[in-house]
Amino acid sequence: MFLSSQGWIRGTIVGAYQLAITIGLLVAAIVNNATKDRDNTGSYRIPVAVQFVWAIILVAGMLVLPETPRFLIKQDKHEAAAKSLARLRRIDIGDQAIVEELAEIQANHDYEMSVGKATYLEIFRGSIGRRLATGCGVQALQQLAGVNFIFYYGTTFFEHSGIKDGFIITLITNIVNVVSTFPGLYMVEKWGRQPLLMFGAVSMCVSQLIVAIVGTATSSDVSNKVLIAFLVGACCLGGDWRALFSQSPCQMSLQSKVFFIWGGFCFIAAVFVYTCIYETKGLSLEEVDELYHKVPVAWKSKGFVPSSNYADMMDALPCHN
Repeated sequence: MFLSSQGWIRGTIVGAYQLAITIGLLVAAIVNNATKDRDNTGSYRIPVAVQFVWAIILVAGMLVLPETPRFLIKQDKHEAAAKSLARLRRIDIGDQAIVEELAEIQANHDYEMSVGKATYLEIFRGSIGRRLATGCGVQALQQLAGVNFIFYYGTTFFEHSGIKDGFIITLITNIVNVVSTFPGLYMVEKWGRQPLLMFGAVSMCVSQLIVAIVGTATSSDVSNKVLIAFLVGACCLGGDWRALFSQSPCQMSLQSKVFFIWGGFCFIAAVFVYTCIYETKGLSLEEVDELYHKVPVAWKSKGFVPSSNYADMMDALPCHN
């Protein structure tokens, strides 16, 4: 329901989704560690069975989750939209805040309808195309950062690196992963999206290059200590940068050298954040639309001040003029 959340808390709500993922990884690590010594099918049946619990909870939650007001407005179900928004905001349906927010959503919808019909090609053009490219870029780079490799194949990787009990190290990295998510929930609204992602990308780049250099230039005992220390740091500082390529088990043979690859992608991620990530802290979705129409480049987005209402936004948009 983050699409219906208010701008001041939307980033935290999305971050809470990340928190659920990190907690899930931690539970998986605990269950795997508890069943690793079983000499029967329970060693894999139990971990698989635990996953069904969360799936059932998710399905049950979806059954009681209200539809988004924006979708209901598009369906001309204004009364249902008002009830949904009032439920989400936990205030009376006749409250002035509900009336004003619905008016903004309706104005947005009316403007979209006034532009005319669009084809699927429109998602690749203009500000919509920039937003699509940004989303794809973030998704690709977070999958190239290297962190998920540790969570998927960490136990085997640690043991191949000479660390005796890979399960314990994996458990530690997952605990750090959960704990470090909480500061991110605060900082995403305090710092903003762009600074937090930049901090994570640069920190991970430095940490992974240190691991790579020490791992290829020193003895296994020293490199293992550095590996654990800075790997934990990378998990802590990564934020939303998650590890397609980094999930490939073929990288196991590269040992510490693989961190050169991940560090390089983290550097690319830092450049991408500066040039492509617009700062949307505190903005409603309608104000984000205005931001992309008015501000041509991402690094100028921090100084953006939205119009007071969507009627002003419509007058400001080039395609409306």
